[in-house]
Amino acid sequence: MATFKIFSIRFLIVLLFIFLMGSCRENEPANFQKSETVQVEQDSIFQSYSLEQLDSIIQKFFQRKDFDKAYKAYYYKYPILNDSLPKEEVEPYLDTLYDFAERSSLKENLAEANYLIGMHFFGKRYGFRKAYLHYNNAKNLYLELNDSLNIAKSMIRMASVQNQLGDFVGSQNAQIEALNYLDLNKEENERFLITGYNLLALSSSNQKDYSFALNWIDKSIVINDYDHIEPTLLNNKGMFLLQAGKYDESIELFRNLLQDSIVNSSVIKRARGLDNLGYAKLKSGDISGLDEIIQSQDLIEKSNYLERYATFLHLADYYQDKNVVKAAENAKKALELVPTVDDRLEMYKILALSGDRDEDLYLQKYLHLNDSLIDARNNATNQFAKIRYDSELKEQQILKLEKDNAQKELEIEKENSRHSIIIAIIIFVIILTILGFYINKKKNEKNRNLAIYNTENKLSKRVHDEVANEVYTLMNKIEHQKLSSFNETLDHLEYIYLRSRNISREFDSSALLQNFHHNLLSLLSSFKSNKANVLVQNSSEELWKNFPSNLKLNIYRILQELLTNMKKHSNANVVLISFEKTDSALQINYKDNGKGFDIDSETFANGLQNIQSRIKELDGEIVFENLEKGSKIFIKFHLK
Repeated sequence: MATFKIFSIRFLIVLLFIFLMGSCRENEPANFQKSETVQVEQDSIFQSYSLEQLDSIIQKFFQRKDFDKAYKAYYYKYPILNDSLPKEEVEPYLDTLYDFAERSSLKENLAEANYLIGMHFFGKRYGFRKAYLHYNNAKNLYLELNDSLNIAKSMIRMASVQNQLGDFVGSQNAQIEALNYLDLNKEENERFLITGYNLLALSSSNQKDYSFALNWIDKSIVINDYDHIEPTLLNNKGMFLLQAGKYDESIELFRNLLQDSIVNSSVIKRARGLDNLGYAKLKSGDISGLDEIIQSQDLIEKSNYLERYATFLHLADYYQDKNVVKAAENAKKALELVPTVDDRLEMYKILALSGDRDEDLYLQKYLHLNDSLIDARNNATNQFAKIRYDSELKEQQILKLEKDNAQKELEIEKENSRHSIIIAIIIFVIILTILGFYINKKKNEKNRNLAIYNTENKLSKRVHDEVANEVYTLMNKIEHQKLSSFNETLDHLEYIYLRSRNISREFDSSALLQNFHHNLLSLLSSFKSNKANVLVQNSSEELWKNFPSNLKLNIYRILQELLTNMKKHSNANVVLISFEKTDSALQINYKDNGKGFDIDSETFANGLQNIQSRIKELDGEIVFENLEKGSKIFIKFHLK
């Protein structure tokens, strides 16, 4: 395990160095030229294994379905293949590595595989979108694992892709978010903070915001303690100063760099330093800069290195307004070597204005490439957002599926262990249900008996008060011969009959509703006497045809209560009841010429409470209005 950790730290250092070196361009430090060298942590089990031995143990682990170890062995096989095969031929092996990672029980294996595949496609230069997809997958998995360092690493790489494809703002935002995951108390995290600041500087430079570029690169330089990285950071700063038009500061910085032992120990670094110093001098108006550029070319040629395209870019830029022939000559050489779209675009522009015989062709290429570049960069942000959205949606679906499966397995496991408990609960519930049913039956029986008792008492009281008393009164009149005629006796008997019928209907709603209009008129008519006349307007069979039973029964009781109170307390001799129906409401208007209702009096309070309760239950309204002589009552029910 100690060996594993030591190599892991060594791997981070190498990765950081290559990242910074790859991120530096002499005339436009916004592009990454070199892919990361693929290295893996050494392990005492596998570090001495040959390719054949690794194949043998991978096959053994595969047959045992031990995908954790199969993945780890294949993880060590991959760098051997990567160093010996063209990148295109490596990809099928990456598919196998990913398959082992998916079958592995360790989520960190799948995260690691996604990051490794992202590195592969990033190095292909034309595989940036696939690289972004895999880096994003790695980030999401590391988020689940709470691995802050690898979250930051993945997001830094995502930001690098965005920067490459022109989504500079998105790259900056992703980079700043990545830095939030770095614990600066850990040394290995500080290395990635240097990388992050450098990338923010490059993104700012691509947006021609050179003040911010210089601010970020200065932060990177301040916290850097690694001698081998210092020249790269200073070279980037020199280019930012040059782009910002601070030629004197840029020249001084490049001169100091050429005194650095690390720069002088490398042909490539020294040639780059001479070329950049010469270009800075030329931009400042000092033509002696051509000497440094020629020295750079001689150094490369003597060392048998490939020609530096940056040198031709610089010379083409310098000569474009001085010597169009030399400008075109250098631009054509640059086009043969230049890897970036932006630099290729600049060379097409120079050639289109050079007077070259193919200038029309170069102009067409410039316009076409420029339009394509604008479209690509405009679409970049949406493309990356869609990748993130699709990834999050897929992750949510996977999590939901995993949750559902886990829930099902848990339920099955619980089901197997709780049969006895369920049976006991069922028995208990059955006993409780039987007991509850018995108690509820007794309670309902008691309530029914009580209701019957109350009904009988109420009926008995009504018969006594309204029928028996009237019969006694009639008998008393007959006995004492106080009736003036036989017709008067019949009238009194008819009155007693009507009261009896009303009591019967009150306790039998079905009979009352069967012919509601007729029964309502009978009720209202029963309150007519020699002293009081009850008039009814606008009541008909058609009016009551479509009203619900509950509404009709309550109207019947309300009017019965009002007329009872009228007879007892109002002393009215004329009562007018009218009905008005609209599409949305039914209104009942009551008017008499009595002494009015005293709604505060104790005698009227109970009846009024009954009336208001019924109206409120039906979501209706009631308004009392006492006149100079008599009363008005307006009752309104809203129809749904």
